[in-house]
Amino acid sequence: MRLFLTLLLLALSLRAELTTDQKLVDFQYLAALYNKHYAPDEWKLQLFNFNLFDLAPWTARVRQSKTDLEFYDICIDYVASLNDSHNSFTITSNFYASLPIAADIYEGKVLIDFINRTSLPSNAFPFRIGDELVSVDGRPALELAEAWQRYSINGLGNQSTKRRFAVGTITDRFQQLFPFAHQIGESALVEVRNAEGEVNAYVMPWTKLGTPLTTAGTFRQAQTATPETTNRIDLLKVRGYEYEGWQPNPWGLDLSAKPEAEPEFVPAYLQTLRELQTSAAQGSTYGVAGFDALAPAFNPPAGFVRRLGGANTDFFLSGTYPAGNRRIGFIRIPTFSPANTNAAINQFAGEMVFLQANTDALVIDVMRNGGGNLCYAEALHRLLQTGTFRSVAYEIRVTNLWVAVFSSSLRNAKAARAEQWIIDLYQNYTDGLVSAMQENRPRTGDLPICGPTFDDIEPRRAPNGTLLGYTKPILVLVDGLSNSAAEWFPAALQDAGRATIFGQRTNGAGGNPMSYTATAFSEGSTRVTRTFVTRARPVTTPGFPASRYIENVGVYPDVLGEFMTKENLLNGGRTFTQSFTEEVLKLLP
Repeated sequence: MRLFLTLLLLALSLRAELTTDQKLVDFQYLAALYNKHYAPDEWKLQLFNFNLFDLAPWTARVRQSKTDLEFYDICIDYVASLNDSHNSFTITSNFYASLPIAADIYEGKVLIDFINRTSLPSNAFPFRIGDELVSVDGRPALELAEAWQRYSINGLGNQSTKRRFAVGTITDRFQQLFPFAHQIGESALVEVRNAEGEVNAYVMPWTKLGTPLTTAGTFRQAQTATPETTNRIDLLKVRGYEYEGWQPNPWGLDLSAKPEAEPEFVPAYLQTLRELQTSAAQGSTYGVAGFDALAPAFNPPAGFVRRLGGANTDFFLSGTYPAGNRRIGFIRIPTFSPANTNAAINQFAGEMVFLQANTDALVIDVMRNGGGNLCYAEALHRLLQTGTFRSVAYEIRVTNLWVAVFSSSLRNAKAARAEQWIIDLYQNYTDGLVSAMQENRPRTGDLPICGPTFDDIEPRRAPNGTLLGYTKPILVLVDGLSNSAAEWFPAALQDAGRATIFGQRTNGAGGNPMSYTATAFSEGSTRVTRTFVTRARPVTTPGFPASRYIENVGVYPDVLGEFMTKENLLNGGRTFTQSFTEEVLKLLP
C-alpha cells in the first residue's frame, strides 16, 4: 500500500499540466503582487475602467483553462490589461522564431521595412521595401496586430505603439512573451501586395532558436541557432532603414564598435537610489529597428558633417548641417543608460560647448530611445536649461518593503559617512512612507530622486556664473517609441519652456518598475510599476484628463510631425528631416 501511494504521489508530481488549484494559487499570487506594489492602480481605473482587484472574471477563466499555455496567456492578458509599458508577465522559455522580413505600421498599413536577401533572394522573392504585408498563414496582418496586442511588451502605454509592437510579433515570436510562439510549421505562407497592387503568395522559412515550452513541466528538443538568424538580429539593431538605393551606413558609423567605458563603482548605500532612478524599457523590441541605436531612424540631412559617433568611446552621434544661411546642430541621445554616466555627461558637456559656439539652433533626437537613468537625464538637462527648472519627482507606492529598504539604506549611508543630502533623502523617504501608511494613503506625495530637492535646479555654471551649456533654440524629436526616461527628458524641457517638441506623442511609460518572481508552480516573472513620475504642472493632452502624470499620457508634441509614412520609408526619412528643419528655423529670429 505504501509503495502504491508513493508511486501515486510521484505520478502526480510529474503531471504534464498544472492542476486547477495550482493555477489558481499562481494567478492569485500574481494579482497579489500588483495589489500590494502597483502604484498607478487608481489611474488605470480612471483611464480604462480596469479594476485590477476584481479577480472574479479572471479566476473563472483560470478554472476554464485546459492547458498551461492557456493559463500563461491569461496571466499575460491580466497584466496587459493595465496598459502599462513597464509591466509584463513572462514565462520561462528561450524559444524564438523569426521570419526573414520585418514590418511596421505606416499610414495605417503594415509595410515591409526589412528583407533578409540571403534568405529571400530577389529573383525568387521579388517584393521590395515598402510593399504591404497582407497576411501570414491566411490571417490578415492588421487582424493579427489587433489580436496580439497583449504581447506588445514595451508598447502597452500608447495604443499606436501597442499596435506597432504587435506587428513585430507577426515576424518575431519570443515565447517568453507569447506562449503559442512555437505553434508554427517549418515555413509560413506570406501574402505581399506590391506597388502595382498585385497580391502574391510566398513560402518563407521560419528560423528557430531555443527550446519550446509546451507545458509548465515538460520541454521539447532544442533547436540550433544559425548564423543567418544571428546576423539578422544584429542587423535589426543597427541598420536603420533599408530602401531602394539604401546605403549600408549613411551616418558613417563603425557598426562593429562597442562603447568602451569602465563601469562605475556604486557604493552599497547608493544602490537602492540607483535602482529607484531607473525608468527604462525591458527586453526585446521585436522587429522594430533602431531601438536604443546610435544611428537615428532617418538618414543624415544634406550637408551633415559628423563629429561624434565614429569611435567606440562615443556615447552620442552629433554634427552640424546647413539650412539656408544658418547652421543647425544635431545630437542623438540613443539611450539614457550609458556604460559610464560620468564619461557620457562630460562628453555631452564638451559637445555643448562646441555647438554653442558654432551653431544657431540645436536638434536633439530621442526617438526610439528606451530610457534609462532619470538622473543622468537631469544632468544633461543642466547643460541645456538657461534658468532654474523642476527635476524628476516620484510618487512612491507605500509598502513595508520600501520602509525597510529605505531605513536600511539610511543606516548604511550614515555608517559610510555619505553626503548629507543622501542621508536627508533617505530620511525623507522613510518619513514620507511611514506618514502615508499611518494616514492610509496608497502613495506618498512628490519626492525627489536626484538630490535633496526637485525644485529650482540650477543649470551648470562656471565659477564666475557663466552658463556652461547650450543657450540657443532647441527642437527635440520624439515618437511613440520614446520611452520612460526619454519621455521625462522632453517633458521637463517643455514644462520649462526651453524647447519645442516635434514628432508624435511618446509611449506613456512613466514610472519605475521592479521584477518579481510571480508564480511558483508555473515559474513566471513579472515587472510591477512602483512609482509615478510627475510633471511640474497638469498638462492637457488630447484624449486624456488634465494630469501631471506621464504614464499613458506621454508627452504631446508642440508641433506634430509624422515619421511613419511610406514616403519616409522609401526616401530614408528625407521628408521628415526637411519638416523638422523647417520647424527649427522658425525658432530663429
